[in-house]
Order: sequence, then C-alpha cells, then structure tokens
Amino acid sequence: MKAVMAQQMRSIDRTAIERYGIPGIVLMENAALAVVNRVMRRIQHHNDRRAAIVCGGGNNGGDGLAVARHLHQHGLNVKLYLLTNSSKFKGDAAVNFNIIKNSGVPYMQLDDEYALHEFYADIKNTDVIIDAIFGTGIKGEVTDLSADVINAINESSGYVISVDMPSGINSDTGEVCGCAVIADETVTFVLPKIGQIVYPGKKHVGRLSIADICIPRAAIDDEDISAGYITVDDIALPVREADSHKGDYGHVLVVGGSVGFSGAPIMAAKAAMRSGAGMVTAVVPYGIYNAAAASAQEVMIKPVTDDGVGRISAKALADILTLAQKADVMVIGPGMQVYDEIFCILRNIIDSIDIPIIVDADGLNAIAQQKDLLKNSKGNIILTPHPGEMSRLTGLPIGQIQCQRIDIARDFARQHNVVMVLKGAATVTACPSGWTYINSTGNAGMATAGSGDVLTGVIAAMACQYRCFDKASYIGAFIHGLAGDKAVENKGMHGLVAGDIIEMIPAAIKYIYNH
Repeated sequence: MKAVMAQQMRSIDRTAIERYGIPGIVLMENAALAVVNRVMRRIQHHNDRRAAIVCGGGNNGGDGLAVARHLHQHGLNVKLYLLTNSSKFKGDAAVNFNIIKNSGVPYMQLDDEYALHEFYADIKNTDVIIDAIFGTGIKGEVTDLSADVINAINESSGYVISVDMPSGINSDTGEVCGCAVIADETVTFVLPKIGQIVYPGKKHVGRLSIADICIPRAAIDDEDISAGYITVDDIALPVREADSHKGDYGHVLVVGGSVGFSGAPIMAAKAAMRSGAGMVTAVVPYGIYNAAAASAQEVMIKPVTDDGVGRISAKALADILTLAQKADVMVIGPGMQVYDEIFCILRNIIDSIDIPIIVDADGLNAIAQQKDLLKNSKGNIILTPHPGEMSRLTGLPIGQIQCQRIDIARDFARQHNVVMVLKGAATVTACPSGWTYINSTGNAGMATAGSGDVLTGVIAAMACQYRCFDKASYIGAFIHGLAGDKAVENKGMHGLVAGDIIEMIPAAIKYIYNH
C-alpha cells in the first residue's frame, strides 16, 4: 500500500473536501468512529469501563472530542482532558466541543496544578487512554505541559490508543520530538504515515490499524506519492504450474567465498533454493571447494582458480563469464574479501553482463573504494548494504544514515542507477525512479551473522521470477523478514542463526500463498 507524509495527507483531505464536496466534519466523524470501534473491541468485557481522552487544540484534538462523545453515548465512564483553552477550538473541532458541552460529557482543562494532579490520579485507574494531542501536526520539540502529560500517559497502566499518530512523533521522519507517547495501538486514517513505519517512530506506534474514512480512491490516486509500505496484501507470488520444470524457475549464479569465509556464498545459495529458484550454482575458489561441496548437496559447486591464498583469482574471470551466460541472475560478493583482484572481477562483470547482478558484502566494500565501478550500470544492479556498508558507500556517518534512511537510499539509487536495498529494521528498497518501499516484516533476532547473505539469496530467487528488479527486491525483503518472524515463533529471538531463517523460507512463502 502507499505511504504518505503529512503534507500529502493534508492534500488528500483537501481534495476530498473541495473537489468531492465531503464536509470536513464528516471525515472527522468517520475517523472518530474508527477509533471508537477499536476502543470497544478492547474493553467490551471490562466491568467498569473507564476512558480518558486527552485532546490538543487542532483537528487531532477535534477527533478526540468526537471519540469522547461516542464513548459517552456507549455508556463508558468518560473523562475528557484539554491541553488548550476551549475557546481556541476552531472549525470542526469547535463544533464537536459544543456538542460535548451540550451532551454533558465531563471535561477538564489542564491549566493549573490542581487539574494536573487530578489527571495524574485519574489515569492510574483508567482502562483506556486516548491520545489526541498532536497527531501529524507537531511542530518543534514537546516541552512543558505537553511533555508532562505525555510522560504521565507513558507511566500509566491503561491501554493507550493514539489517534492518527503517537503525539510527539514526527509523522514524516519517525523522529521523537523531545518525548512521545508510547502507544499500545495507533489508529491512523486512509494510509500509513512514513513516521509510523520507520524507526524510532515505529517503536511508539504499537499495533497499527489503518482505517477507511471514506475518502474517494481518486483523491488518493491524484496525489503524487512515491513511497509504499509492503505488507502481505501487496505480495502476489506466481503460481507454479503443474507441468513446469526447474528451468522455469531460474538459474542463480553465486560468486563468492574465500578461506575462512566459505559459509557466506553457501547460505546465499541455499536461501535461493529455498526461495524457489530452479537451479543454483556457487562459484568458489578451489581452496574452499571441499567445504562448500560438503555443506550444500542441492547446490552445484563450481571451483575456480584461486590466488594462492584461497580467494577467487582474476584468472577465473573467463570461467565466471561463461557460467553467467547460462544463468538468469548473478550474486557476487558474499565472503570474497576485498583484495586487488576483486576490482578487476567486479568491473568486468558489471561491464559485460546484462542479467540482474546482486552485489553484497565484500562486493559492496569494493565499490565503496572504487565508486566508478558503477559508472556503467545498465539499471540491472541491486545493492544490499547494511548501515555500516552504506556508510562506506556514501561517506556518511551511520547515525545520519539511520536518521535519514529513505532519503539517503533514494538519492544513491537515483545517482547511480541501481536498486538500493538498505538493510536493517524496516528495510528500505529504493529505486532509480524515486519510489521507495518500506518493509513490514522482520525482528531483532535476525541481527545475526549470515542473515544478510540469506536476504541476498532470497532476492536472487525473486529476480528469477520478476523482470521488475524493484519488485524482486521488496518482495525478497518481505519474505526474508517473514521467514525470520516464523523462525522466532518456533525458536525464540535469542540465539537465532541464519540457518534457522533459511529453513523457514518455505513456510513464509506458503503463508503468502494461503493469505
């Protein structure tokens, strides 16, 4: 599904109101009803159903006012807390506040120490707390009263539902603006916001519910959106026909390995097999042939000339290019090490080969040292760096990369005409077209050696089936993360190894087919 920034969502709202004639208060009412639905599901079996609704002064606060009205109508013990003077409500929010007053819903302005002490006491004994303070409209740092209230919400034991966005999170970047609500659930409207699906914002969102508030699909389609949030609903894997054969599912060529690093290319090769590739050949130096052959029975192992110390020699280049003529996708880099001859090997492969080339690990480190290796990219190259490798590729500190993952990945993809898969929590796939895709699967247990090699193999198998390299990359990232999630379900998060992820790839693919 598409994912948006705050300004894009405001533009969509404005189109719905101005072009399609849907009153803003109708959208506010629909948003409130979506939140109410989640609240009622949460506390339907509670005996003493108590709800605290905390509202700021903008339209997000207006949503909260409408939520309070409906919950009061449903018979809940509702208390409404205002972080702004009620005279400052404007437009649709003011309409809802007038209804609140006329309906007898109890409310309190948090404008003095007495009110604050009462608020602190109340929320300690509240079943559900509705955060409607800022939404997507936050500007600057959260300070003073707002910070005190947010900290109190976070210290409470009640179930916290944020309206549209956890207050204090920048909806475009996921940045924490001083302090932010840590929600158990966030009900957002129409489309996910970028700040909800990238870190650190994602940690504050809890369960993300995306509610339809009846904005016309055409109003969304008219907006220039170039980001997607990949969920299982976005994945449509091709059907394996009954009369098909291994040649229909592609041949992956994995080039890599060296003495001391024989496992990396084999893990990539095994992952490609488990992901549905029809055939996989691993090209390794003679020095590790026996180890590689013994650990991967289903993979064809092709030993090539090494440099005398267990690394692939440039003299093997002719053999590699010949093997590539029979392959549909090439992987290069896992376990190769960075040495003089790797630059010659990479340059000749990139310049000579038209099939998709997935560059990982030491292939990336080589490119980081000689960026002109990419100057002849034909748009068939997929790079899969982790943040450290991305730092070497760009010269930027890891901290900056982690704060600006989407922008930095997109800029690199455009500049070098490559597909960039920036690994990590919420893996980002950036394309030369400017489109970016944020992954929804995966977990911290996957932060283990070899996990990246597995991802490379999965993407390679997908590239055999999809001519669109963008799609192969983001689907590969999704399957990889889902396999990791399945592995955690079986074995737990601690001590997970790359082989556990490989073993769960078929289960992940089965889940997608059955969804």
